[in-house]
Amino acid sequence: MKNFETAKDTQKNQMNNAASAAAQTPAGANAKLNAEQAEALRILQSGANCFLTGSAGTGKSFLLRSFIESSRSVLVTASTGIAAVRIGGLTLHSAFCIPRKIITSRDCAFDDAQWARLTRGKRYRLIHACDTLVIDEISMVRADVFKWVAGVLRAERERTGHKIQLVCCGDFHQLPPVIGSQEKTAWNTAYPDNPEGFAFQTQEWKDLNIRMISLTQVVRQRTREHAAALDLLRRGDPDGTGRNWILKNAAPKPVPNGICICATRKEADSKNEKALDKLDTPLESVPTVIDSTSDELKKLTMVVEPKLHLKAGARVMTVINDPGGRFQNGSLGTVREFIYDDDGSIMFVRVNMDDTGMDVDIAQHKWEVKLPECVDSGSEACIRYSTAGEYTQFPLRLAWACTIHKSQGATYNAANISVKRVWETGQMYVALSRCSDISRMHIEGRVSSSGKVLQNKAVIKFYEAEREKSKAAFAPAVSA
Repeated sequence: MKNFETAKDTQKNQMNNAASAAAQTPAGANAKLNAEQAEALRILQSGANCFLTGSAGTGKSFLLRSFIESSRSVLVTASTGIAAVRIGGLTLHSAFCIPRKIITSRDCAFDDAQWARLTRGKRYRLIHACDTLVIDEISMVRADVFKWVAGVLRAERERTGHKIQLVCCGDFHQLPPVIGSQEKTAWNTAYPDNPEGFAFQTQEWKDLNIRMISLTQVVRQRTREHAAALDLLRRGDPDGTGRNWILKNAAPKPVPNGICICATRKEADSKNEKALDKLDTPLESVPTVIDSTSDELKKLTMVVEPKLHLKAGARVMTVINDPGGRFQNGSLGTVREFIYDDDGSIMFVRVNMDDTGMDVDIAQHKWEVKLPECVDSGSEACIRYSTAGEYTQFPLRLAWACTIHKSQGATYNAANISVKRVWETGQMYVALSRCSDISRMHIEGRVSSSGKVLQNKAVIKFYEAEREKSKAAFAPAVSA
């Protein structure tokens, strides 16, 4: 077995987009971990399989990045492309060569023939070299996908003696796995006891003996009352106390310049396109320039759109943290004008920022994309992240509206929440927990006490059971 403990040259694993690390970290990322986060980091560093969870706004992503940066030979993955971009890694499907179909237990057996096929692939070298596998946004990882990953980890341990620590991060109270309407019948046949497709309902989750670490100290919302009301919603809000507090204290009318958070991409795109069309100022279209010979880079989700369409007067959101502190990732503003170079190209986009009232000249930003590769050094192996290419664009996105999915993990100072087309448990909670100030959040549509604001019963039961396990683990011994 390879000596994974002595890989000297990977004491700190570099994050994807390292050249713009500030763009991938939350506001206030220079702050230290609080006491609760520091204790959680200690547990993560113990080598145990862990599930890092907690209410929205408790700093899960901040803590996870701290863990990644303090570890070595970490394979960083996430359930979706946008989540992978945020955390600086690969999608789980890409890292583990997961087939795009409903995966059965037979597919995950990894007999000799299956194992031979898997280990011939270049991705296997990453798996074989890593000490820790990180899966971010675990709530959206479907049960069959988790079974595949767990099967690979099991086969790797049994066949090579190499044990990999598993660290999952997310909140099952938030966005659930996606099971397409055309897959429903086949899914219910394959997994009759897990119709929602949650990873925690698999036998593999139990077999991995995953320890739950739950963060409770909210750092996003400004008041304890706001945080407490959201936590009630997260737990199902059986008597409507949390819902009633939110409705009583939310803004009664749409908040000027607040971003509209929508349930569907169609609704968000429509709002952005219609608002842009209404402006009578000239349209500027700036293509994102990709500098890479890697086909892999072209497949990755980027922070920005392939082409940015802007006009003076457009509502925009910044997608990086400005090193000079003029704006943060997620700051909102309005385009004032464009500053042109002698050749007619745009040098700066002048944006009036909502939170400061200042005009800021924003230049194009270059994202350096790093992809993991296995590096051999004699009998040792480790994961190192090397540059696969770059892409350049103004770090802006149209922001009259965005989807709930894209808002997950973000914080906004002002928001108008459209709940008319919410169709899935968890969506309502995610949407209502994005705004830091309840007085600057308006709700469009009915928040029903018996509708989708309620959480999935299986999720509530899972968290209750985990809390009881934690109590039992730390309860004093009772003498006979």
